[in-house]
Amino acid sequence: MQKLTMLGSHLCQDCIYAIAKLKDEFDGMHIEFRNISTDFSALKDFMRLRESEPMFAAPKEANQLGIPFFQLEDGTQTFSLQEVIEKLK
Repeated sequence: MQKLTMLGSHLCQDCIYAIAKLKDEFDGMHIEFRNISTDFSALKDFMRLRESEPMFAAPKEANQLGIPFFQLEDGTQTFSLQEVIEKLK
């Protein structure tokens, strides 16, 4: 199974839902969850991505953070939980 890294916050309902859904779909799967609201290093990495990756243009324009943000081992970067689930099956 591919390694999954998720940038988000435990303060975000979408992030909490995504973690629960992934654990339900993939029993025992390890998710590297990087909490931007409690880990300064994760926040810096997220801000660097947010400022440099074109895919963050839409969330910025909508006045959103762009979390949850998923990175798969194969290089896939997405905001879509459904895309992650499909790629991991």
